[in-house]
Amino acid sequence: MIRNATTRRGKRSGRAVTIGQLRSNASILAIAVLISLGTIALVAYLHFEDHVSAYLLISDPAPYVGMPWYFDPVSHAGILLWVAAASVCAFAAAVLRDSGDEGRRQFSRLLLVLSTATLWMALDDLLLIHEELGEL
Repeated sequence: MIRNATTRRGKRSGRAVTIGQLRSNASILAIAVLISLGTIALVAYLHFEDHVSAYLLISDPAPYVGMPWYFDPVSHAGILLWVAAASVCAFAAAVLRDSGDEGRRQFSRLLLVLSTATLWMALDDLLLIHEELGEL
């Protein structure tokens, strides 16, 4: 069985990409391009309308608040760990979801909830939502 899977995978890698495969990925690519162009347009608008310098929008905030140079890499490493943990939980939930055992399906739901909570904490850490809410 493993030999057949390897053989099939080897045959697929030699094939050219079909038009149907490109069309199925076109919507994902289009969304990514639109988000990128929208972000670039927003930064350009804010820069050229003299609201704020583009340099301030894309530069690292640590020097502006008096933090040492290593502050942001350490913070970003923590965010990457949050996202990795959420990804592992979501993947495990997806794998266990289709199992026939009721106990595994319930565990899958728990992993999905934990994945969502972990992703929320990663976004909170990235966007500093807790800092803004703490000032209210």
